[in-house]
Amino acid sequence: MPHDQTAEGSYLGHPGSARFEETQGGTRYFAVRFNLSYRWNAEAAEWQTLPAPREAVLKLWLSAKAKPYTMRKLTRVGFGGDFANPSFSGPSVEEGMQLVCTHNEAGYEEWDLPKPASQGQAPDDGYIRQLNAEWQNEMGAGSPSPPPSGAAGGPVGDGTDAAKDGIEPPF
Repeated sequence: MPHDQTAEGSYLGHPGSARFEETQGGTRYFAVRFNLSYRWNAEAAEWQTLPAPREAVLKLWLSAKAKPYTMRKLTRVGFGGDFANPSFSGPSVEEGMQLVCTHNEAGYEEWDLPKPASQGQAPDDGYIRQLNAEWQNEMGAGSPSPPPSGAAGGPVGDGTDAAKDGIEPPF
């Protein structure tokens, strides 16, 4: 487990530098370094100044699946759009922004932006049709078939003579 770990929780920081980095396994990501200045104290319900400066590294993955999320996060951070000469501007630089620290199974810090509040907007019709088609393709068309006629009311048999129908009474 790494030492000098940042406690899990919410922090306020300002984006500083950014560069491409790689995991030991060779997976590339864009690392945005934040200078942290405050930590949220839930008990006191207030932001508290950190006793010493800390740095957080927000790893933004660049795989095909992750890229749409990465681009949205870069927009929230105020990224200038030049990966060769990364810069940041806007509220994230002027006022700072919230980051969330968690620890993975190996005990290493993982930083992320808080999830944006849902806007509650319904997806477009094309997306609904796509989901419906996927459901029917994987689960079969329509709703589940009803139970056989004898099972609809309970145990099989006509129910007039439990002994004849082989049904043990519950008492």
